[in-house]
Amino acid sequence: MLLGLGWVSGVRRHDSSRDLLILTGLLMGLALVISPVAHNYYYLLLLPLVTALLDYGISDSGRRAGVWLPSVILFFMLTDILARLPAVGPWLRDWGFPLLSLLAMLVAGAIVLLKQRPPASDPVAVPDPGLPREVPVRPAR
Repeated sequence: MLLGLGWVSGVRRHDSSRDLLILTGLLMGLALVISPVAHNYYYLLLLPLVTALLDYGISDSGRRAGVWLPSVILFFMLTDILARLPAVGPWLRDWGFPLLSLLAMLVAGAIVLLKQRPPASDPVAVPDPGLPREVPVRPAR
């Protein structure tokens, strides 16, 4: 998983704020998968990933992507809410639904990172050429 995350982050073409949020969320999610003990409230660490995916989902490129992204986010949120209920929570945890929802979010974040292209208006994506600007010179009297 770490090699896949490294590959996805290396394929990115620019460092926009959304991409950095997704990458941060992917790293936190990977830490939750690798760690031997993860409580349900640890999923609060995925808020940067959820925020970036929601931002992508309401943008123009996210609207063209279809309904898969909102359904993954909704699956993650419903699983997190239901896993806290005493009647349903132990059953969901035994079947591994919180882990499945976490993995679905990680895959969604990786897909969004792979699909993104650098926008022309992003100041981080467009490098400053650093050329000196011409200064108007007044003629001497």
